[in-house]
Amino acid sequence: MVKYMKKIKMKKVISMVMLIMLVSMISIPAFAVNLGTADSFSVLAGSTITNTGTTIIDGDVGLHPGTVFSGQGTATVSGVVHIANAVALQAKNDLLDAYIDAVGQASNTIGAELGGSTLTPGVYNSLDTSFQITGTLTLDGDNDLNPVFIFQAGSALTTASGSKVELINGANSDNIFWQVGSSATLGTNSDFVGNILSSESITATTGAKIKGQLLALNGAVTLDSNTISEETTTPAALHIIKHVVNDNGGTADASDFNLYVKSDGINVSGSPAQGAESPGTTYYLDAGSYTITEDSVAGYTLSYSGHSDGSGNIDLALGDKKTVTLTNNDTEATEATETTTSTRRSTNDNETTEFATLHIIKHVVNDNDGTAVASDFNLYVKSDGIDVAQSPGAESPGTSYELDAGTYTITEESFEGYTVSYSGDSDASGNIDLALGDEKTVTLTNDDNEVNVTTEPATLHIIKHVVNDDDGTAVASDFNLYVKTYGSEVLDVAQDPGAEAPGTTYELDSGIYTITEDSFEGYTLTYSGDIDSSGNIVLAPGVEKTVILINDDNTVIPTSVNTTVEGGQLPDTSTPWYNFLLMGVVLIMASVVGLFKYKKA
Repeated sequence: MVKYMKKIKMKKVISMVMLIMLVSMISIPAFAVNLGTADSFSVLAGSTITNTGTTIIDGDVGLHPGTVFSGQGTATVSGVVHIANAVALQAKNDLLDAYIDAVGQASNTIGAELGGSTLTPGVYNSLDTSFQITGTLTLDGDNDLNPVFIFQAGSALTTASGSKVELINGANSDNIFWQVGSSATLGTNSDFVGNILSSESITATTGAKIKGQLLALNGAVTLDSNTISEETTTPAALHIIKHVVNDNGGTADASDFNLYVKSDGINVSGSPAQGAESPGTTYYLDAGSYTITEDSVAGYTLSYSGHSDGSGNIDLALGDKKTVTLTNNDTEATEATETTTSTRRSTNDNETTEFATLHIIKHVVNDNDGTAVASDFNLYVKSDGIDVAQSPGAESPGTSYELDAGTYTITEESFEGYTVSYSGDSDASGNIDLALGDEKTVTLTNDDNEVNVTTEPATLHIIKHVVNDDDGTAVASDFNLYVKTYGSEVLDVAQDPGAEAPGTTYELDSGIYTITEDSFEGYTLTYSGDIDSSGNIVLAPGVEKTVILINDDNTVIPTSVNTTVEGGQLPDTSTPWYNFLLMGVVLIMASVVGLFKYKKA
């Protein structure tokens, strides 16, 4: 029975371990951290900046509230040095917001040693609160549109001598963030990539190269013959969508078309490739001019829409995210010996009338997490402002209308979060001229916009709890409480009196706060809840946290009383010396008797 129970327990343990492993493998998305004005700083520190040897810094340098940048004479700085001025202060404030953003994002928990591993975009938290890199860490952008990596180290970040961080498949230094709860140390001759947001200090040892930023909130930044490059390394992301319209009996699909992306006539990496419907194929490219072409397919006419010109030419800058759609519409089949015209039967069965055929295709691109589909968009065909047709949108082959000759405008109801563009036989505003017998196609492409995340205030509940177990009489309202950031009070009033549960609630901006109180004689203060033992707390946007300040009354120690006898003489309370002698004799005799009985036995 015992063995059976042990087996059951072991199975439970194994199941739990497997569950933990499964949960740890689930990817949690990361959102880029906004550095604000700190984005232009390659080095930003709180207390001091110290440099030894020849160091190259590509970008601005800032220090606040410290004032000493030692070794500046041997450092080459391409940007501006800001020492204890308003620019450095603003950068530090923006850095604080960025730090809070980084520390507040939901994360996967992984092991502390990152060397030898390959990671895809996400938020990673260390199992033992620190991260180390020994050897090579590979960050794989996974060909994501905007890959973001965030590493949350509750305490330290340490890289070994000669260690490397390598980027592949679209990963870029601009979107790699290392949030460090204490200090970071980069090993000798190591190659490091990413932006370090450290609560305390950052040390780059001899010869370390950094592609990113060294940003320390409170401590020092120490440099030694380093190279720090902060140039934009984000490649351009070019999305190419092949869209095929078969409204005249064609049977081709997107993969039947070979697409080429060329620079100065030379194929880029990954080109040529088969065409693909939305979301298409993504290429990560350097800044420059490119041309998108394809092999011709008989029976199809090509048109371009999106960010290229009508011939497929496009200019890309670093960090760009652009989309080009190549639409191939099958042409109407004709016979050499016969001319076919479109006719429409009138109400009189003996008459036929020519008409124009208009095909309208609604194409939706969701490359920024949009969820709309073609039928969510209501389309209108108008002549002189009057509706002649209306219907929900439809992907290829779309909806066909038989119309009289004339000028028409194709419109749609606006749809929040999407931008419309026209391609095909209309102009950029959806206007088209139709003659009798025409057969034309217009594609309305709706691309979802990037989402701007709004910041919610944090909610802080402060409870004052008073314990009177040693005859104290104070109550919560006798204690004045303060909420401060960097020593400045942030509440509308100088202070608030304490209150027992549910306490007092405040809505605050994200930041680091300190909760204090006026000292109160006879009581000892302790903190509990979502706060450290010194009263410091970090608030991220939208969080709700509770802090309890407990005041316990101290034990009263009675003071001694000296009794004075008349005449100034104290009573003689000492033990006479002969009493001690008598007690010693008694103890010796007792020991002898005990020893005698022991031997006799």
